[in-house]
Amino acid sequence: LQCMTIDDGLPQEKNPFPIHFDIFPPARFLRVHNPFVVAIDKIRRIERNRIMWESHQIPIGRSYREEVMRGVG
Repeated sequence: LQCMTIDDGLPQEKNPFPIHFDIFPPARFLRVHNPFVVAIDKIRRIERNRIMWESHQIPIGRSYREEVMRGVG
């Protein structure tokens, strides 16, 4: 699991203990790849199979693409 947070305006990567994805409210978060969950309100741009966030590229898994497009549409 990778968590991207913003501390002092800079993205930080964190690898906390294992977590169950169902704790994220589905109205606010999308699972976009096996190890990635993204807050819907933070998605600003999608290019092909990845979400562009700050200077990071978050991949969108093939099996999640349709759900991601519905969630941000």
